[in-house]
Amino acid sequence: MPMRSNKGLLIVAVALAVAGLSAAAWSQEESDKPAKVWQKKPNFSIRLGTLFSDVSSQFRIDGADGEGTLIDAQNVLNLPKNGTALRAKGDFRIAKWFGVEIEYYRIADSATTVIDRDITVGDEIFPINETISTSFTRSFMDTSLKFYLVHKPRLDLGLFLGANIHFVKLTMDAEPSGRSVLKKPWYPVPSIGATFNYCLGPRWYLYGK
Repeated sequence: MPMRSNKGLLIVAVALAVAGLSAAAWSQEESDKPAKVWQKKPNFSIRLGTLFSDVSSQFRIDGADGEGTLIDAQNVLNLPKNGTALRAKGDFRIAKWFGVEIEYYRIADSATTVIDRDITVGDEIFPINETISTSFTRSFMDTSLKFYLVHKPRLDLGLFLGANIHFVKLTMDAEPSGRSVLKKPWYPVPSIGATFNYCLGPRWYLYGK
């Protein structure tokens, strides 16, 4: 009778030992699984969109002999006030703490109208009742160098330094006189500010600048 009891205790001890080893192995496998990591903002991204403009424009082009006429583009030249443009942006993450962003968009308007007064553009004088064909294009290229002071798994926060470069092209052709004007000025506007990227979830990102 005591021998049977000892055998029973031995079987129970072996079973408990096997169960303990199995539990330890399962626990080790679970701990070896990688923790869930949020996917950060991609190192390279391209975004396309549409820009809707609602702008009234006035301009004056002076000549060698004096000031030109202040021209309301909508009322005098019949250029449209509203327009749409394609907008493209590229974002390049070069290092953990540094990135470059380039954005470009372009607004182009054109119209033909008969002017009801003399206007001076540069060194050209367009007399009353001339038929003026006008093309007015504004292009904008925004470049930024971004320096990330905070770069965590889900958040990037820092400063940017850059310039918004404006390109303007104006052509005016008159009939029947044949007078014409072509101007293509450009000028940079410096910019500085804060920028951030935040990961909302897998494949969802929030950008701000």
